[in-house]
Amino acid sequence: MLLMGKQQTPRRNKRLEPNYLRSIVIAHGRSEYSLCDNIGSTLRLSQKIIANDKGRSSIQVTSLDRHLRNRYFKTPRSLQGQFSNINIEKGEIKNCQIFPILDVDDCTEEQKRAYINGDFKKSYWFGNTIVPIYNDPNLEETMKKIGIKIFKKKDYFSIFEPNSSTKEDIIMLWQKLREAKCTNLDEYVGYCLKVKGLI
Repeated sequence: MLLMGKQQTPRRNKRLEPNYLRSIVIAHGRSEYSLCDNIGSTLRLSQKIIANDKGRSSIQVTSLDRHLRNRYFKTPRSLQGQFSNINIEKGEIKNCQIFPILDVDDCTEEQKRAYINGDFKKSYWFGNTIVPIYNDPNLEETMKKIGIKIFKKKDYFSIFEPNSSTKEDIIMLWQKLREAKCTNLDEYVGYCLKVKGLI
């Protein structure tokens, strides 16, 4: 619709907010790393991914505690030293979630339940920001359930190559994941979309 006369650009008096870190992902392996890297780059989300050698060596449910007790998670000050753009006020992380994204086929049933239920979170000063994401039994099976054909691990790197998706692709992925009973990965994807105001 055309408007007559010269349009004036409204002044923005509101100060720009700092580009705070919005999510920290602890990736099980290369597949999870590729998926989250794709989502972060597509949405231009301020995100950090923690992985062993970019996922070449896996992080398991049984080894998660070691990573959450890493020196940079030790105190609010050490975490801010590692991630300079994380927002921490009065010793609490603000507007940022920590998402371990793990398979649950390499632990006992008891360990699996404790992870999925989040029983372990109370052991950490930042426990209220941890959102445990699971794929039961693994991410490959989750992808098959939602119709994404993964035949080999390397398929992830072509399907979820950084900057290869659109925002609409991420929304569609979230919608499919919501229907899957074997995962709560939709919580991570939905969080990323909400941060960017897309859902």
